[in-house]
Amino acid sequence: MLDEILEIINNNYLLDLITSDEYTTITPMHYFFKDGIFTVTSSVIFSDKLNNIRKNNKVTIHIDDLIIYGTARLIDNNIDTDWLRYKDEWFSKDRYAYDLYRAKDSIQYFWKRVIIKIKPTIITYKSVQIAMELI
Repeated sequence: MLDEILEIINNNYLLDLITSDEYTTITPMHYFFKDGIFTVTSSVIFSDKLNNIRKNNKVTIHIDDLIIYGTARLIDNNIDTDWLRYKDEWFSKDRYAYDLYRAKDSIQYFWKRVIIKIKPTIITYKSVQIAMELI
């Protein structure tokens, strides 16, 4: 079962990030998974999910048949350049992002981005809950 879970995580490129404070926000996002951590970036102009995470860092990720519960940490020290370390991998997964990036001067605030690191705690797959320490 662990091999199936890792195959789903490694062979997909979109997740639904579910955040909640007063209202629930569901956002489809490109992700990177490395060393047991999910990483996504978010423009500061899409602030609902960022505000939710600031108030409640418990998040849920949905990928295919997986439901992943975890805690999120925002990295927003330098919203202009920190996210650039993920640019090449992101553009390889999202063909439209490169076109948007080429027009960055006309949509400057879209490229002010916060990095969101998500540490999974529990994964639910086929109605079975698995502690992340096992993966």
